[in-house]
Amino acid sequence: MTVGFSKAYAINRGQARRTARRTARRTTRRVNRRHDYIRSLPAGCVWRPPYHFCSGIYYRPTVVDGVNVFIVVTP
Repeated sequence: MTVGFSKAYAINRGQARRTARRTARRTTRRVNRRHDYIRSLPAGCVWRPPYHFCSGIYYRPTVVDGVNVFIVVTP
């Protein structure tokens, strides 16, 4: 049995749609991860070079758009 042009085209379109959706998901996760920062630290943080340690979470100080912020990191 041969596959007609329209059926093969529909199968390829479905694959392209799934690939585009998967790529969008990855991009969204990566962009969200980049913006996981806070502007001020909670009270009681301890400086453990090169990070601040607060209640089991490590923060790295950095500058984003001219503002000092703290990025959540996993050392």
